[in-house]
Amino acid sequence: MSVLEQILNKQNDNDSDDFLIKKSPAVIESNLNPKFVLRPYQLEAFGRFAYFFENLRKPDTPTHLLYHMATGSGKTLVMAGLIVLLHKLGYSNFIFLVNSTNIIEKTKDNFLNQSSSKYLFNSTLNVDGRTTLIRCVTNFEAAVPNAINIAFETVQGLHAALNAPHENSLTANDFRDKKIVFIADEAHHINVDTKNGGADDATSWESTLMAVFNANADNFLLEFTATADLGNRLIAQKYADKLIFDYALRRFCADGYSKNVRIMQSAADGFTRAIQACLLSIYRSKLLERYGTKPVILFKSHTIRESNAFQNEFTQKLNNLNVSALSQIRNSNKTTALSAFFDYCLRNNITDENLIAELKIEFGTERQLSVNSKDDCEYKQRAINTLECADNPFRAIFAVDKLNEGWDVLNLFDIVQLSEVKASAIKKTSIQEVQLIGRGARYCPFGDGEDASRRKYDGTTDEMAVCEQLFYHASYFPAYINELNAKLIQSGLSLADDKKTMPRSNQNHRASRRQPSDVFNAEYVVDMEQDKSVETDIFSSDDKKIHRQYHKLSIDAFDKCLIYKALNKSPFYNFCNLKRYLPELQSVEELIDSERYLAGVVLKTNIDVAKATPYVKIRILNLLLQQIAQRLK
Repeated sequence: MSVLEQILNKQNDNDSDDFLIKKSPAVIESNLNPKFVLRPYQLEAFGRFAYFFENLRKPDTPTHLLYHMATGSGKTLVMAGLIVLLHKLGYSNFIFLVNSTNIIEKTKDNFLNQSSSKYLFNSTLNVDGRTTLIRCVTNFEAAVPNAINIAFETVQGLHAALNAPHENSLTANDFRDKKIVFIADEAHHINVDTKNGGADDATSWESTLMAVFNANADNFLLEFTATADLGNRLIAQKYADKLIFDYALRRFCADGYSKNVRIMQSAADGFTRAIQACLLSIYRSKLLERYGTKPVILFKSHTIRESNAFQNEFTQKLNNLNVSALSQIRNSNKTTALSAFFDYCLRNNITDENLIAELKIEFGTERQLSVNSKDDCEYKQRAINTLECADNPFRAIFAVDKLNEGWDVLNLFDIVQLSEVKASAIKKTSIQEVQLIGRGARYCPFGDGEDASRRKYDGTTDEMAVCEQLFYHASYFPAYINELNAKLIQSGLSLADDKKTMPRSNQNHRASRRQPSDVFNAEYVVDMEQDKSVETDIFSSDDKKIHRQYHKLSIDAFDKCLIYKALNKSPFYNFCNLKRYLPELQSVEELIDSERYLAGVVLKTNIDVAKATPYVKIRILNLLLQQIAQRLK
């Protein structure tokens, strides 16, 4: 907890309950879009600033503050409210800073376009009895004193403009004799110098921003992020007197403003996992029909090539989907949510033929949207920002990483991870996925009154509970899922006890420094459920243990062509890379055939390999090779 937070919390405790909430200025609420009902923590965010401005601000130095608020908690609405308040306090010039250009257009829409479904302000702004205009400007030379003038820029763009000025851009003159409010969204990207140990690099974005911020003692720099690395000693030191509000994901979820997150693991192929998500999406659309909500799915890949290839595969196989394939999914999948949907279909006389027809309509090409191109047109940008609107047709979104930040959509209920996670990238991938899951975990309101915006079916068997759940669909890879669960617990998306650890059925204990013989002359366990799915509730610390019979075998149980294919799927097993770890290795063939290497490995698996399909065999080999790579490294 920062020094500033301690002061504010102590003041709140000393005065009365909700003291900081009650400090929220009335001018804010009256000038924000009335369709956005302010939540208690948002009122507290305003109250904290108002109290700080009145009692703690140092008038002779610029003011630098950080709002560390969970993804989905409405940071942009808080920004809009603070703009109104600061205008009342005498500020007219604002710079809104983001990390990427695609976020700028979305933000402009939210701040300037009254016809947008996400427009943040009231239709008429009235500050101190006068009508106030909101103006988009490229610089402050022609700023109107009685208006709110906002320049929208990327941090990189500001840095470039100030170091290589060009016509109609911001220049150093804009910061002389003008008091300015800098609002930095996704502000964790700014800390270049800080993460490098505080070295003052005059060519960095952070140095440029701090130079113009410090140009006037009346300036404000308000940073907003959900992912400040406050565990980093240098970051914590920087914000020790600047962190004004820490509303972390843990508190956001505990307050009921998020969906419950569930993980569905399956050893089935990507298309089958995708259809499972589509079935759940149709289930929710039927349950939420009376509220006008249209659930959407994100199909997530690691590369654009993989994403495009899967979209083509998905479209082709969906067109050819038949009753036999659907029956196989029904009979092999015993997860609670899908079983409930098939029961729903039975009760409501929805035949397999009708269900397949609905799948083909709802997720056909006209309902698909790919957002992978750097040159996505304005139509796509607007479409991805208005998925909640009734007239938006899209249900299936195909993406790589363009939606990791700056994407706010309440009606996202399923994320399908399509790419295989490499053993070497488990930690990095799990961090990225937690950030994405955090975006999808925003609660999608339904119902009446105050309860409309909060979970109401926790711990019940009501079928509407599935409409308060976000499903993350992944291949069956326990080592990765355990790491993902740990990150979800750490972030607060899981309310499980931090001290309890998930079972690691697919990992070996780390040893001290090993020799190659220790790695290969060892026993490995590959534990997977063929054609079945395992559903995990990360809000519960109770784990369902699956008891299986294991088969013990060696690498020669697999056709050599499949072994080569599995090796080729991992860059780690590139021969040049392997030589770093196995300097005596002469060839890939020796790696496979020699008792010193793979031929010396003992494999235990719950799958009868003799009866398995080539896909399942390669999956087993991939999991085995991932474990071996981890131990070699």
